[in-house]
Amino acid sequence: HSPSPWLVALTFVGLPLSLWIYKCMMMVLFQRKIIYMAYVPPGARDEDLDLNDPILRGVRCEVVQIPTGPKSSIAGIAFESSGSQISSNPPLVIIYFQGNAGNPLGRLPVFRKLCDGLSPLPVSILAVAPRSYWKSTPRRPSQSGITSDYVAALEEALRRWPNSLICVYGHSLGASIAVNVLDSLSIDDFPQVQGLVLENSFTSVPDMVSALYPARWLPYRYLGRFVWDKWDALSAMEKSMPNSILSVVKQNALIFSSEKDELVPTSMSHSLYDGAARGDGSRAKLVSIRGALHETAWQKEQWIQ
Repeated sequence: HSPSPWLVALTFVGLPLSLWIYKCMMMVLFQRKIIYMAYVPPGARDEDLDLNDPILRGVRCEVVQIPTGPKSSIAGIAFESSGSQISSNPPLVIIYFQGNAGNPLGRLPVFRKLCDGLSPLPVSILAVAPRSYWKSTPRRPSQSGITSDYVAALEEALRRWPNSLICVYGHSLGASIAVNVLDSLSIDDFPQVQGLVLENSFTSVPDMVSALYPARWLPYRYLGRFVWDKWDALSAMEKSMPNSILSVVKQNALIFSSEKDELVPTSMSHSLYDGAARGDGSRAKLVSIRGALHETAWQKEQWIQ
C-alpha cells in the first residue's frame, strides 16, 4: 500500500519542525557555551606567556593572579611600556575588556601598538581573563559573575596604580560588558576612572541574535527573548545610573566602528554613540575605521591617531 497523503505531509512538515525545535532548545540550554567561547581557539586555556616573544622586546609584561573569592581568582597580564625606569604610577592605565573568545596573550600585538602609539607617554595595561577563560578559575560564566570579576580587576588597578588615571577599553562583547560594569559602580568609589573606549560593541546580546539571524521565517531570530545574560549596553548608555562611572565617562567616550565589520552591525556603534551624546556638553566621538574588519581595527593607522 502507498503511504497516505497525511503521513507524507506529516513527514515533510513534522521532521524539519522537530529538528528546528530541538536545535532551538539546545541553543537556549547551552547559550553560555555559545556566548562565552573560552575554548576558542583550541589551546587558549593552556597557553603560557613567552617572555622571549619578539612582540615583548623593550616592554615589561607579567602574569597576574587577582583573588576573587576564598578559592577563586582571575588571571591576567600587566603590560607596561618601557622607559629608563618603570613607573609605579604611570600617567595612564588602560583596563582592557576582551571579546568573547581567546585570552589576553592573543591581544599582545594590540597592547604593543597602543603603547608605541601613545609613546613617549608611559602607559600600563591590565588585561584580565574572566572566569572560565585562560588560567582563571574554571567557574560557570554569567553576567553577575563576570561583572564581579571585572570589578575585582578595577580594584586591583587602583591598588597597583593609586595615583594614575584609568581608561577602560572594551572590544566586541567586552565593550558591552564594560558599559554595564561601569553603570553598576559609583564614581565616588572609583574616581580615577576617567576614560572609556568602545570598539565594535554590541548594543545587547538579544540584538546580536537578531543580527546573526535576520531571516524572519527562521525561529532562531526570536530566541533573543530567552537570553539570560543580556549585556544591554544601549539601555545602560541611554539611562545610566546617577553618579555611576558610566554617567561621567560616557560624556567623553570614544567609540570605534570598523567600516567592514563582518560580525557586528555598524549601526550598533552608532546607536551607542547616540546614547552617549545625549545631553548638553557631551564630547563623545564616533570614529569609523576605514577598511577594518571586526578584529583588524587596531591594524589601521586611523585607530591609533
